[in-house]
Amino acid sequence: MKYKKKGAYSKAIAKPNGLFAANGVLLVRGQFSQTDIDEFNGNKKDEKFSFSNRSSKDDLEEYGRTVGIELDKRKSKKSLLKQLRDWTKK
Repeated sequence: MKYKKKGAYSKAIAKPNGLFAANGVLLVRGQFSQTDIDEFNGNKKDEKFSFSNRSSKDDLEEYGRTVGIELDKRKSKKSLLKQLRDWTKK
């Protein structure tokens, strides 16, 4: 992938149809492979994440960003976990 998490893209999230800001605004339109998306978002294939045992809302929010969902930390931890479970089942 020719884009790196630097400068204007430091908080961007890669998805199949482009790079998006945390608030959902499209920054760069393009088609990205799952490998490119994982590389940009910092996902590692060999490392298994388990969001159910995350210790804080901050960790849940950070994990959510890596999988492409923005969570509202004002909600309860139980609600955040439900949103993540629903999102990852898709």
